[in-house]
Amino acid sequence: MRETPPHASASASRAVASDYLNAREVAAHLGVPKSSVYDILRRGLVHYRVGRRVRIHRADLESFLAKSRVELPSGTPRYGRYPPA
Repeated sequence: MRETPPHASASASRAVASDYLNAREVAAHLGVPKSSVYDILRRGLVHYRVGRRVRIHRADLESFLAKSRVELPSGTPRYGRYPPA
């Protein structure tokens, strides 16, 4: 019979697992189709493959989104044509 190491606990492994999102969860978080998540992965979002499954660490996702943020010049309409005709 194998003993569980004292440092390994079920709650700790769940906490680590909850730090990672799959493509469906990322899509729901961003409000985009799952196919868009795979496009983002191809654009450079750090991810891990576990067999055929993809896992994205929450911190990597937040970092990627922060680097991808586009700041519009002040006075630019948020919606509509840019630049104005």
